[in-house]
Amino acid sequence: MALDQTLLIPFLFTFAIVLGALELSKVFRHGINVVLAISMGLFAVSYAPFLVLLNAYLPTAIWIFIVLFFIAFVLRIFGFKPGGIDLNPVETLVWSGAAFFLLLSVGWMFLQTARITQIPIFGDPSNLIFLLGLLFIIILFWKAFHGHSQTEAYKAAYEKQEKQLEKEKKQKGGE
Repeated sequence: MALDQTLLIPFLFTFAIVLGALELSKVFRHGINVVLAISMGLFAVSYAPFLVLLNAYLPTAIWIFIVLFFIAFVLRIFGFKPGGIDLNPVETLVWSGAAFFLLLSVGWMFLQTARITQIPIFGDPSNLIFLLGLLFIIILFWKAFHGHSQTEAYKAAYEKQEKQLEKEKKQKGGE
């Protein structure tokens, strides 16, 4: 029996997404993650409506992943790496807002280019833009009101790390 690309590509796509999510979450060991990802991929390709949906939207999803990989690549070029930069809450808010605006712009351009007139649950695309803008404003207020406690937490963590380094230096100097 030859493997058909209409089954192989959705299986590999589902397998990769599920395995990536499980590896990032670190809930199970690697072997268990692989078994779960294979089983999810097999269940996905056995469900015909999922295959129809994935084959219809996979080209769009590929472009979204290309844009996301490009953004990650550019950020790596400029020195940003996961867990490697310590931003204060204001910088985090600015970068999050810029990323949100970029993704919102790309999404709006996609909706206009694809001539999508109705979105499930939201209706008109302008309703979706309104709700996303409202979500951004809510996040902005939440960060503004909770930013002080985060700044204090950063200071406390920094002071704890400094004390630990001083303690290690004293131990090395005393030996």
